[in-house]
Parts: sequence; C-alpha cells; structure tokens
Amino acid sequence: MDAAPQTVQSVQPLRVRRRRTPLPVDVPQLTEARRSYAQCRVLGHAWQHVGRADGAQSFGAYGFVSQCSCGTERTKWIVGSGRTAKARYKYPSDYAARGEDALSAQQWRRVLIVSLGYE
Repeated sequence: MDAAPQTVQSVQPLRVRRRRTPLPVDVPQLTEARRSYAQCRVLGHAWQHVGRADGAQSFGAYGFVSQCSCGTERTKWIVGSGRTAKARYKYPSDYAARGEDALSAQQWRRVLIVSLGYE
C-alpha cells in the first residue's frame, strides 16, 4: 500500500495583542441624583412592573407600567392579538443633559466605577 503523501501545514506566528494604556478619564462632579443614574446608563434599566396604565384599554390596547429605581417610567402597550406597540418613556427632569452637562458613555462608566467604590 502506498501511503498518501503528508502535507506540511505552515504555522502562522501568534499575534500578540498589545495592551493599550488607558487614558485617564476625569470623573465629573455630579449631583447625587445624577450620580444615581450611572448604573442605568451603563448597565441598562432594571424594570419593576407596577400596574396598568390609565386608559388601559384604549383603542383595543392594554398598557402596562414599569418603573426603575432611577425614576424612569415605561409604559408598554400590547394589542389584543399580542403584538406590541412602541413603548413610551418618562424620564426624571434632570436625566437627559445637553451641552456641557452631557456625559459620554465612557464618562458614565467611570462615574459608575468610582461611585461603587472600586477606585
């Protein structure tokens, strides 16, 4: 029996990933209320169902209200067939900041790390 010729596979060198030195990000000075939004901004809201919406059966749709610890309220509408309509959100007055008060996603992550006492 003739043995099949063996092929030699070329070995690629491993790529070494260089760690980038993180640039320091200042922790902005925020009020306690705005600092409490960091967890929701970074990790997402943790919704707790609290009941039905006012006018809960309007237009053949049923509204279900959920709240988050940051004060945001969500109303999710479901029609009788089971399809969902776009949810409506009510945020605390100082939740959304514009201009100089607006923080980047990286700044919110930094606020969360510091406010939880990791640094």
